[in-house]
Amino acid sequence: MQIQLKHEFCRKLIHLSSLWIPILYYYVSYATMFRITSLIAFSLVAFDLLKNNTSVVGPKVRVMLQSLYLYSLFRPHEQKHFSGATYMLLSAVLCLELFEKSIFIMSFLVVIISDTASSIVGMSFGKTKILGNKTYVGTAAFLGCSVMIVLLSSFHISNIDAMFIGKGVVAAASATLIELFSKKIGIDDNIAIPVTFGGTLTLML
Repeated sequence: MQIQLKHEFCRKLIHLSSLWIPILYYYVSYATMFRITSLIAFSLVAFDLLKNNTSVVGPKVRVMLQSLYLYSLFRPHEQKHFSGATYMLLSAVLCLELFEKSIFIMSFLVVIISDTASSIVGMSFGKTKILGNKTYVGTAAFLGCSVMIVLLSSFHISNIDAMFIGKGVVAAASATLIELFSKKIGIDDNIAIPVTFGGTLTLML
């Protein structure tokens, strides 16, 4: 269990490094952000296609990753398909098109911070499972972090407007539900969570 938790902690440190996405977008324009995320997304897709290739190239890429002790950080399904990082950047490109800046930033804070909290807290303290490997404690951590992000964002966006907070909490609850069922319905949570949170909030505002 400790080895598994340590491995997950390393994965989530990499996941947290994606905070550069909402932080950068806070300071740059849509056009600049779209160019940056599109370029990185294209590069990651190309790399994953090489990694998953069954000809000469694929095995060499996998051997290189193993020599750098990086291959074990990929989940089993990521070793043959797109990685979480690739889905994260594809999601960023999609959400840039769908949502205005403040909602985009909130959506990505939720998928990065709340998802990390859910995983670490769930593995550390969760005993009772809800669905698959999801626990009550981990799900509560996801919802709690998401609501906190809404509350902190309200200081900047709406000067603590009760209506905005209420709608944000509904969006947080929607994101919590999709995080719980994303594996069951076969959608990567790096796409499902920000699209659900941002879409719910956009429809209500």
